[in-house]
Amino acid sequence: MSELMVADGFDDAVVGLVSTVGQPDRICYDYQKCCEILMEREGWSIEEAEEWMQHNVVCAYVGEGTPAYLYLMSLDEIEDLI
Repeated sequence: MSELMVADGFDDAVVGLVSTVGQPDRICYDYQKCCEILMEREGWSIEEAEEWMQHNVVCAYVGEGTPAYLYLMSLDEIEDLI
């Protein structure tokens, strides 16, 4: 089992672990909560926090065990994306 990686500064946004067959477990963070943490800590707008999250966190692959980010959505919202 590989070591779990953490996203620095987002401890309050942890929601659990993601387990997938053939892949190591990964820590899962609530994406919206991460944005809220950035807004409070940095004084950013939601747009600034989301842009920073996308470019610097979500899209950053740091090897096996890279954390996962959960977007809480209803089934209707997900179906609209399909």
